[in-house]
Amino acid sequence: MANDIPKMLTTDQAAAVLNVHPSTLEKGRQSHRAGLFPPYVKIGKAVRYRLADLEAWLDANTIQVGEVLP
Repeated sequence: MANDIPKMLTTDQAAAVLNVHPSTLEKGRQSHRAGLFPPYVKIGKAVRYRLADLEAWLDANTIQVGEVLP
């Protein structure tokens, strides 16, 4: 990833990194299904995403071509 991306991202910034609409992440925070959406941090009322968490979540959810799905 580019060095100009901060380590703690807003919902809009995280959505841009993941190429999804911010409302997708907002809805995901309301979901109680672990692993379905990336983890986030609450700082007071502010929601932030760690860039490292987004990258780890993407790695964990990457499906290789030809991989048998559960």
